[in-house]
Amino acid sequence: MLPEQVYELLKEQIIDRVYGPGDKLNIDAIAREMKVSSTPVREALARLVAEGLVAAVPYVGFAVSPMPTRKYYEDLYTFRNLLEPWAAAEAARWRPSDVIDEIKAAVEATGRKNLIMAGVTTDVCLVFPAIDAVAEGYKVQAVMDASGSPFELSEDMSRRRMQDAGVVLTATNTMIAELAQNWGTPNGQKLIQLLFTDVLPPIQS
Repeated sequence: MLPEQVYELLKEQIIDRVYGPGDKLNIDAIAREMKVSSTPVREALARLVAEGLVAAVPYVGFAVSPMPTRKYYEDLYTFRNLLEPWAAAEAARWRPSDVIDEIKAAVEATGRKNLIMAGVTTDVCLVFPAIDAVAEGYKVQAVMDASGSPFELSEDMSRRRMQDAGVVLTATNTMIAELAQNWGTPNGQKLIQLLFTDVLPPIQS
């Protein structure tokens, strides 16, 4: 196992709560579990300390960092709420106008007034375009499980802003059902197959 693989696996285990906040991270035990020497484990832990996921405790060793307080997230969201709209506006301002015009023209060329939208992040990529589209006269449905935010607070605030602006919040399975309308049609059969193969979790026997 390469050092990078040790780092990625250990990071994944911390994020997935295999090791919870405050848990001690024994280098020798981790090395035995991953069947590697202690060197790549030490290197991985040093990187995770720099990222804030692991704390180095003097005379004790390494431990998973504690969860930040609610105030930390609130302060972080306040900072992001100041910075990111400005950054998005600056990016849009410097983007060639013809690119924006092409996107808008492509949407208008469909002749449709109902939009289904999602984004990489809800709190930046989705919330502002969805609200703007409603202001332009479109009926917008935002697929919430196709988007996400780094923090629960920013996700909640973004959903509230969209709802207040008239955006309809939905989910992938609900949207597929609405598009199908009749599962007995050829398109309905294709959509129900998509629903059970790519959207819903496997049914355990």
